[in-house]
Amino acid sequence: ARAYAQEDRTADAAEVLQSTLPDLLEHGESQAVAARELLGDLLRDLRESRPAAEQYLLAAELVKEWEDPRPQAEFAQSAADCLSDAGLVEEAVAAYRRSLELHRQAGGAVIPEVRILRSLAWLELRERVDETSVAAARLLMDE
Repeated sequence: ARAYAQEDRTADAAEVLQSTLPDLLEHGESQAVAARELLGDLLRDLRESRPAAEQYLLAAELVKEWEDPRPQAEFAQSAADCLSDAGLVEEAVAAYRRSLELHRQAGGAVIPEVRILRSLAWLELRERVDETSVAAARLLMDE
């Protein structure tokens, strides 16, 4: 799958990885996490936002018990980006909020925090622009 991906044959890479995923998941947690992350990346490149988000969320679930919350935060943020791209605002907001919580728990992640807050502010304005949504977006940007 990686060889296909390196040759910009993203669809082929995703197909190969999806077909071998059940076997890869049996080779330990770190192998499963890497496979889910790569599949999420490939699906995102193919603009298959929902399936990509699912892979990132499954990877986040696998790393949930790890001592360092940063991998889970990063997977939640990637899932949120994909959910937002898919137009699933409510789900994207939940994933962004979880990622923000984890980044803050880990500490020292100012850039991801700012990016998440900006994304949340934009999502406030995605479906409607009125006094309430503008105030909510400004409040997020003031954090």
